Amino acid sequence: MDVKIFRTVQGQEPFTDWLLSLRNKIEQARIRQRLDRVSAGNLGDYKTVGDGVFELRFLFGAGYRVYFGFVEGRIFFCWVGEIKQLKIATLKKQKHIGRNINMGNFRDFRALNLSLLREPEDANVYLQVALEEYENTGDTDALLSVLRDVTEAQGGMTQMAQKINRSRQSLYKALSPKGNPRLDTFLLLLHALGLRLAIEPQRATLK
Repeated sequence: MDVKIFRTVQGQEPFTDWLLSLRNKIEQARIRQRLDRVSAGNLGDYKTVGDGVFELRFLFGAGYRVYFGFVEGRIFFCWVGEIKQLKIATLKKQKHIGRNINMGNFRDFRALNLSLLREPEDANVYLQVALEEYENTGDTDALLSVLRDVTEAQGGMTQMAQKINRSRQSLYKALSPKGNPRLDTFLLLLHALGLRLAIEPQRATLK
């Protein structure tokens, strides 16, 4: 499913502005990974709020909501707010956008995500969240998607393959949707990104 970010005729991106304003980078990463799963067709918990607008719900943090509309089988994310504080005002804005969805243009969500993942600190947090999510759900597809995005953002498959002394073809196959990377390949990837796998006592979910 093609995930897009709504852009107003004035060139503003309410979703992007909101996402980047979040101080909790772990929660920001969780939201971005949820949208990545949406691109694979897994919407999870959502409902309609009327006038062609839908609400994607998150069960952590301040009760985040992402509002979106379907256009030609694609999803266009329009606006985001913290439901406890902004529900009434946000819904009014979303319904206005839903009625006038063709007035703006759109930006690829994945392009935004990759631009953020170019920062090593962001890639670090993003991988931490992905590993914890994998531990909780066992969703290999979601973990591989994160590894592909981080690899692409940090120089691409060819450059990463050279860093870990693997062929591009073998790395691409390992990280493909049907891939099953060996532990040594995974560790080499982490080392190439300046990270390492650590063993620690079981603890509460990252907040």
